[in-house]
Amino acid sequence: MKKSITMLWILFLAAIPTLSAQSIANSSDPCPLVTLPPHAQNLCSVLALIPYPQKAVQAEIEGMVQVRIWVSERGNYLRHQTVQSSHELLSEAVTGYVSQLEFAPAQQNGAPVSACVHLPFIFRLQPKGSASICTPKKPDVPVIVVKGR
Repeated sequence: MKKSITMLWILFLAAIPTLSAQSIANSSDPCPLVTLPPHAQNLCSVLALIPYPQKAVQAEIEGMVQVRIWVSERGNYLRHQTVQSSHELLSEAVTGYVSQLEFAPAQQNGAPVSACVHLPFIFRLQPKGSASICTPKKPDVPVIVVKGR
């Protein structure tokens, strides 16, 4: 019984196609499971560039934009998709800067692979002059606050 289950597992694993950077970049499917996801190395630097849209400040719009970013096996940005957004103005602010992110590539069993990562960008209105905050809860799931008013 154990041998047949092991053999089925091996056949299942052998049937999984290898994902190339091109297939990842053209996919809208969920991110493939990897042992170590891509990690944005310059996240806080890019965050500092993202402006709080003036129209959103005037309308007192706050919210979150969640972006799925596809990353090559070399850590290069391939493309992104907005998965969820509280408001179009906030989405536009984020998507203009996502391509500037630089990544440590994902790893699968110690080897670099193409994969994707989800990053939430949270917009909160604070007093004028407050700095943006970049505080990762976990390396692959940062809490990013873009302040403005």
